[in-house]
Amino acid sequence: MNIQKYRLEPGVDLAFANLNQQVIQSADLTKANLAGAVLDGVKMRNTELRNTILNGASLEKADLNGVTLQGASLIGAALNRVILVGINLIGSDMILADLYGGLMNDVQFDRADLRGANFRKANLVKTTLIRCKLGAADFSGASLDDPDLTGSDLTQVCFVGASVRWGTLRDCILDYCNCEGAEFSETNFQSASFFRACLKNADMSLGNFSNASLMEADLTGAKLRRANLKGTVLEGACLDQADLSKAKISFEQLSYAHSLRGTIMPDGSIHK
Repeated sequence: MNIQKYRLEPGVDLAFANLNQQVIQSADLTKANLAGAVLDGVKMRNTELRNTILNGASLEKADLNGVTLQGASLIGAALNRVILVGINLIGSDMILADLYGGLMNDVQFDRADLRGANFRKANLVKTTLIRCKLGAADFSGASLDDPDLTGSDLTQVCFVGASVRWGTLRDCILDYCNCEGAEFSETNFQSASFFRACLKNADMSLGNFSNASLMEADLTGAKLRRANLKGTVLEGACLDQADLSKAKISFEQLSYAHSLRGTIMPDGSIHK
């Protein structure tokens, strides 16, 4: 397949090529080199980009519907406002990739390296990020519906103002993360770690924190109504003005908290 002066075939070297606004259909670019290429606004359909190099490439507002990117390298790639539908990105290298404002529906990021990636204000629907490296990634203001992040490393991730609905974050590492003002509706945090995390004013009502660790976390003003906190470690946690109405938690667990000033207790009383 040819586009302008470029021949699209496996292993082709298209580094820094300009394919802006092109329509690419049923092409095989397996192991091609597209580093630094300009692919802004490109429309790809049923195209193979398996193990392709896209480091530093620009794909702003690109429409990648049904494209295979498994094992691709997108280090530092610009994917602002990209549309990804039914995409396989399993095992991809996406360190510092910029997905600001992107729409991702039924995308598989499993085992991808997304450290420092920018998902600010992105919309992720039924997207899987199982066992990913997501350290210092930014999800502030993002919307995640039914995401699965089981076993991922989310150390120092930013979820400020994010909305997560029906999420699965079992066995995740969320140490030092910032979730201030985030909404986690009916999310599963079973066996997750939140060491010294900031959860101020976060809404985690109906969440499952069984056997999780909130050691030294800041939950000031957090909403944990009807949350399952059985077996949750609260040693050194700050729960000032938090709402624990009808939460499943023992008074023995709460005795290990650093502070409970003004906390609404499970029985509805206010701790002094």
